[in-house]
Amino acid sequence: MFVDGFTVSYMAKITHGPTVTNARGKIGRAVFTKTRGGNVAKALSIAAEGVGPHNLLSTAHLDTTPATPPARGSLIVAQTATPKWKELPLGTNGKVLGSDGTDAKWVAPAAAGVTSVGLALPAELDVTGSPVTGAGTLTGAWADQDAKKILAGPISGAADTPAFRLLATTDLPLLDGARVTHDVDQHIAINTHTTLAFNSERYDNGGLHSTVTNNSRLTAQKAGVYLITCNIAWEGAAGHIRILSLKLNATTYIARNYEYLTFDDEHHLSLTTLYKLAVTDYVQALVFHDVVGGLDILQAANFSPEFAMQQLTQD
Repeated sequence: MFVDGFTVSYMAKITHGPTVTNARGKIGRAVFTKTRGGNVAKALSIAAEGVGPHNLLSTAHLDTTPATPPARGSLIVAQTATPKWKELPLGTNGKVLGSDGTDAKWVAPAAAGVTSVGLALPAELDVTGSPVTGAGTLTGAWADQDAKKILAGPISGAADTPAFRLLATTDLPLLDGARVTHDVDQHIAINTHTTLAFNSERYDNGGLHSTVTNNSRLTAQKAGVYLITCNIAWEGAAGHIRILSLKLNATTYIARNYEYLTFDDEHHLSLTTLYKLAVTDYVQALVFHDVVGGLDILQAANFSPEFAMQQLTQD
């Protein structure tokens, strides 16, 4: 007899005894009751042993390999040449689920490409911490160098890799400077602050002077600190006062040499100062005396009048 997918060996007035099977084979022993109204069955119940609650991987499932109870974190996979559902226990820390081409298994993760990082720097730098194969820090620090060397490119020629070497004069910036003179005597009237003229140049690096326009001026083309000097020779004569001054932008005196004489001989004056100039600031040399009839500023080769300005720093 066939009941609810089960084949019952026979049916009689019994409550226990007949075996019940399904398509996968024997399941258990049937327990049923039967009542009749006439010749028609009124009710039928069957309870098969082993069909109630049971472990997923148990002998009740013929397509499994028993595992009772399963471990925490396990997976159910089909394994072996004749596949059956079986437990694959949780892998060890760091393992991932992979395959050997036939069955599932826990394997170590494949390398992610880069496994080591190193650092290479020029010889002037020392490297520490290289290579890093896990966690770490790569550092570079200047290697020790001989004294009095600078890190710079080549002194001349084509561009090249910087290196430590001795300082060359061509490494220094070209600072502006000029020295000018006048090739004839200049007559100076009594009691008058007179600006000296300079019609000749010893040198002019930077365009500080013009022999054509405003030749009394030395003009800063770059901002910075300048050394400013002037030397003159006065004609000998009676009188007492001799003054040599430096004046900024025709408005401000920035240096002065004043002498009171008690003799009538030729007299020499020199004046030197340091002053910070802005671009286009200019300086002039002025003279003064108290001799009736006037005095000459003498022209003397390489000595008088000589006016110079040299840049020392650049802003």
